[in-house]
Amino acid sequence: MMDAVSEPLNSEVTFKTSSQIGKTQIVKNVIGYYMDQDPCPILLVMPNEKMVRSFSKDRLAPMLRDTPSLRGLVKDARAKDSSNEILHKTFRGGHFTGVSAGTASDLVSRPIRVLILEEKDKYKPSAGYSGDPSEMAKSRTKTFHNRKIINVSTPEIEGASQISADFDRSDQRHLFVACPHCKAPQKLVFAQLKWSKPPSETSPPDEVWYECQKCAAKIEEHHRHQMIQEAVWVATHPGRIGHAGFFIWEIYSPWSSFRTICLKFLDAHRSNNPEKLKQFVNEVLGETWRANEELKISADELLNRVEEYVDVPTGAFILTAAADVHADRIEVSVEAWGPGEENWLMDYKVLVGSPEQRTVWTDLDRYLMKSWKHESGAMLSVTSCFVDSGDFADYVLAYTKPRFGRRIFASKGSSVFEAPIVSRPTKNNRARALLYSIGSSTAKTVITYRLKIDHYGPGYQHFNRVADAEYVRQLTSEKLIMEFSKGRSIKKWRKIRNRNEALDIKVLNLAALLLLNPNWPAVMKNFSIRVAKIKPAEGAKETQSGSEALSEAQGPTRPPTFRRRRWRNPLMAGL
Repeated sequence: MMDAVSEPLNSEVTFKTSSQIGKTQIVKNVIGYYMDQDPCPILLVMPNEKMVRSFSKDRLAPMLRDTPSLRGLVKDARAKDSSNEILHKTFRGGHFTGVSAGTASDLVSRPIRVLILEEKDKYKPSAGYSGDPSEMAKSRTKTFHNRKIINVSTPEIEGASQISADFDRSDQRHLFVACPHCKAPQKLVFAQLKWSKPPSETSPPDEVWYECQKCAAKIEEHHRHQMIQEAVWVATHPGRIGHAGFFIWEIYSPWSSFRTICLKFLDAHRSNNPEKLKQFVNEVLGETWRANEELKISADELLNRVEEYVDVPTGAFILTAAADVHADRIEVSVEAWGPGEENWLMDYKVLVGSPEQRTVWTDLDRYLMKSWKHESGAMLSVTSCFVDSGDFADYVLAYTKPRFGRRIFASKGSSVFEAPIVSRPTKNNRARALLYSIGSSTAKTVITYRLKIDHYGPGYQHFNRVADAEYVRQLTSEKLIMEFSKGRSIKKWRKIRNRNEALDIKVLNLAALLLLNPNWPAVMKNFSIRVAKIKPAEGAKETQSGSEALSEAQGPTRPPTFRRRRWRNPLMAGL
């Protein structure tokens, strides 16, 4: 694989691999080779600056320090006139620069002869508003007749995978081994990995082996290392001169085994969790994941899963809430959570009224202060809540700012497709209130994967009678599609029904839980202590709970007045 980089005929080389197969070491060796043997401008592009800095400090710096032929090429980082910076290192005849794929100015600022595009499938679709980062970086190599473009990545989503598209353009080399029995050459594929039937659903198989595609003989683990030592790369499209492409997956790794791969598959398969299956396909098999087929679930499937529960179930210990504000109503939901983020829908309400009026906010406040009975007898209250600001940001910020002590916060959706579900808050608004950015697309992907889980346990989504036909239609109102934009395929969530409030609110509930980042063992321990202290008086009347009890005990709740000199909105007089 490294010989192909130094081959004069190859102007482009692609490495499509599973994870932990040695591709980062290849990248290091390529950088070291050109620094020592053929000095020139080198550019390394990674998905974000944090990854670039980590690579430079943890991988590149030790190599420059410990390799005799490289030691001294770059000045000591502690020198006063040092040319050895974390993201930029100069040496005689060239320089090394590491940049983020999301920063357009870094991608177009200098001519480059050797371009390394690391983890391409994790790049953002566009570097700001400038276009595809890969193409922008490649344009920097045009002035060199002997340029090298090295594409390196583990594939992710089918249809949006850049590394798969690069490999398809190459001569597509696979590593062929000879069967130790019939000597037939073949590439190792997962379909030929066999194992005995496990004694039970949870136990591992007794025997794992590889079956020869020609003679069907058993190839044991002790044969594997010798086969790989004698393996040869074969180009399946040898006519494509100038672009060498390599595909390799975990079965060829000396740090893995037939049994290890089998156990990883069984673990992902038995979990019936699409998230785990996707991880196995990408990181073990080195193949793309078919998102369009997997991220679908019908409303009828969810209706058939409706359960009979009213109180907070035994397996749940935390309550979250989420509210979506509209011109004539506020829709709000409460959900219960347990270890592994197992989830129970508790309630869904539509509070009628304009957000410009105080009444609907008072109704929301009473609802969020409601106590919920747990099956153990304890009473739970909402621990965290997000209110979507949307088109009514002034009103939402006025409501949430004085309630930050109750963990009631304003939120807005992020326009970045794979943004974190919860990002750091900002106060960059007129109210100077905490405003969180929510990675809606990421959360929708997680939720849709989890809706496919069909047995109780981590990630399972429970529904009670509140989940009627309209609710589940809204929950399944969007699908993940692939679109061609700015020269490449991108993923995008598209509405297939007009109303999607239930899905948006479920996104906010997931974000509210992740904001808490609960330590589940500690949560469960504290909850059991609370339950142990409950000693109901014999013959005592049933404890009243809910908005009625709150109303009787405290009267109507009125949000505190917003008092700031710099911001006065006449429509906010009642808030």
